[in-house]
Amino acid sequence: MSNYNSREPLSDADPLTAEDEVSEPIIPLSYGSRPAGGLPMRGLNPAEIYDAGTDSSDNDSLAIELETDVESDDDDIFPRKSTSEDSPLMGADAADYGPSKMPPDYVSPHSPNWTPTLRLRMVQLVTCTNVFLTGWDSSCTASTYALIGSEFNAANNVSWISTSYLISSTAFQPLYGRFSDIVGRRICFLFAISVFFIGTLGCSMATSLMTLNIARAITGVGGGGLVTLGTIILSDMVPFRLRGIYQSALNFCWGFGSVTGASTAGLIADAFGWRYVFIVQLPIFLISIILGYMYIINPPYSGPISANKISNIDFGGSITLVTGLSSLLACLSMGGNEYAWTDPKVLGFGASAVIMLSAFVFIEGKVARMPVMPLRILKGRLPISSLTCTFFTGIANNSQLFMLPLFFQAVNLDPASVSGARLIVPSLVGIIGSITTGVIMSKWGHLATLMKIGTLIMLIGCRLVASFGPDSPKWQFVFFLMPTQFGNSLLIPAVLFSMLAHFSRVDHAVATGTCYLVRSIGLVLGVAISNSINQNSLTKILPEMLKNLPNRDELVDRVIHSVTAIHELEPETQRLVVDGYTYSLRRCFWASTIACAIALFASMFTNGSKLKRKEDDEEEAIAAAAAAAEPVREEEAEFV
Repeated sequence: MSNYNSREPLSDADPLTAEDEVSEPIIPLSYGSRPAGGLPMRGLNPAEIYDAGTDSSDNDSLAIELETDVESDDDDIFPRKSTSEDSPLMGADAADYGPSKMPPDYVSPHSPNWTPTLRLRMVQLVTCTNVFLTGWDSSCTASTYALIGSEFNAANNVSWISTSYLISSTAFQPLYGRFSDIVGRRICFLFAISVFFIGTLGCSMATSLMTLNIARAITGVGGGGLVTLGTIILSDMVPFRLRGIYQSALNFCWGFGSVTGASTAGLIADAFGWRYVFIVQLPIFLISIILGYMYIINPPYSGPISANKISNIDFGGSITLVTGLSSLLACLSMGGNEYAWTDPKVLGFGASAVIMLSAFVFIEGKVARMPVMPLRILKGRLPISSLTCTFFTGIANNSQLFMLPLFFQAVNLDPASVSGARLIVPSLVGIIGSITTGVIMSKWGHLATLMKIGTLIMLIGCRLVASFGPDSPKWQFVFFLMPTQFGNSLLIPAVLFSMLAHFSRVDHAVATGTCYLVRSIGLVLGVAISNSINQNSLTKILPEMLKNLPNRDELVDRVIHSVTAIHELEPETQRLVVDGYTYSLRRCFWASTIACAIALFASMFTNGSKLKRKEDDEEEAIAAAAAAAEPVREEEAEFV
């Protein structure tokens, strides 16, 4: 008695002809690929495809035609390699694929009978927990970094608390996508959350600003994968047309983490000390590690690890990116602050930044087989405009997030708990925006419109914040902060899904990684540029405003290195220092406004996109046809 998994030819009634079955053995390719001359493989469960029978010796000469919407084979500027970023991440040889052993409750996202399962809900809980932690961590440092810098007498260098995390996170973020295709989703997840745990524990034990920055960099190595892996893991289990809702849930958790982090971190720091801000996160990490080990699975097309796959990873690009960004931030941090802009150290870091970032572009274009930021993704009006928009809005948003707590503590003279609490309502508005975006994208699309509206609202919010001063009414500190966060929550998912809708599924991992990478670079530069503007302004304006005081130089040095020292000044001197901080911080807020204006201009070149694509209809049709043909195959097997 025969069965469908045999190597015997199929009948004429089968969608695949007998000739197709004999000449082209079926192997589980990445979604978006198809055997040359055969039917598209998208829409079928790779585990089921593999079971259809294959001989590895037949696959050595199998030609693969990638279905992609971009020009990937004739790049005039940077010649392509034999193994490239648009090749299936797991390779095309059948030897790389073993029979997938999926759990019984696994349902392919391409199945016409797809429904959410308990495993999906638990995976969603795990990913949302991690995104919550990243949001909590980002806001808790924003509301307490001034207090931390004052304790270490290094308030002028506290930007490294954020940038050390962002640099390592930015560099390692795209690598998680590559590694998760090679070693599996679960291993990468457990590694990321474990490193995050170790780094957070190190932050709680730091004895100096230097050791704290090192611990924050370690935390970033793990944090770089939490949001990325959350998107990738859910994408393995959810149909594309529904991912907007699930992505909005992740955005909601990030916003909720930001709300609780900003509001509770200040209270914890004032009551118990800033170290407990990191200690309270540790139990949540442990729960996340346990749940991730239990429920996260690898996609059905995962294959075994090989040295060739490891060698394809773009370590050179990551190293040059880390070195280049670190040198750039060191140049911006030291120039005009601790050293003159013409000092050899500052010039040396600047030259190093230019050399290493140029090397990064060269490696991405001509050397790397699987670059962390494929330059071909930057071709076309929509990718360029979308990535430009997310880059400059990242600068604006993180600059404002970093400088607002400093404004509240240095100008309003608020304690850390109050400065953090002022960010609660704006973060809640951001959550509402994330939910709204998810509903609109899933039902109507309008991705380009959401991007433009979100950027415009952000621009209005940044302009309103630039009007803040020591005599501003308290209600402005609530309502004027809302537009920026609401607009930001609209455009982030719109940019991501505009990129995904533009490219074929084979390029989704690359497009997602590039989108996150470009935005992360914007976040890094947002903190670095705003801190450089603030420190350079303070070192110029404060000596001028305090020129009549006998101890001017000592006083300027004290209030720059410690924000809490402002509370100890005489009322008249305190007012002068507050005015100086107001002037410097307004310049930072105006820089955010200019960045938003550039982003708005870039967004005007995007066109409309929807989450419903032609290839999704094809996949559903193929999957439905396969399901309908199954009873016919069983009858044929019984007859034979």
